[in-house]
Amino acid sequence: MRFLNPVLPLLLAGPLVMAVEPPTPPSFTKKPVAAKAGDSVKIEFATSRETDVAIFIEDGKGQVIRHLVAGVLGKSPPAPLKAGAARRGAHR
Repeated sequence: MRFLNPVLPLLLAGPLVMAVEPPTPPSFTKKPVAAKAGDSVKIEFATSRETDVAIFIEDGKGQVIRHLVAGVLGKSPPAPLKAGAARRGAHR
């Protein structure tokens, strides 16, 4: 046998497997905190990386009474949120 198929050595070596770690899920680097700021309430938090976020205000029974913001806000977020501050969030 003069000609050896170049694929044969790979088949004899067994399957090639690349280990790929799944991405680490985002987490809070600063847990959400609400604090009174004059006549308003300021909510602050920070995440480990850019991610979708949603801010809901609930009553004492756990019912959503207000939806403030959701999603990755991009370059033109609504005030008072700031562009480029995807890892930190604050809302009044």
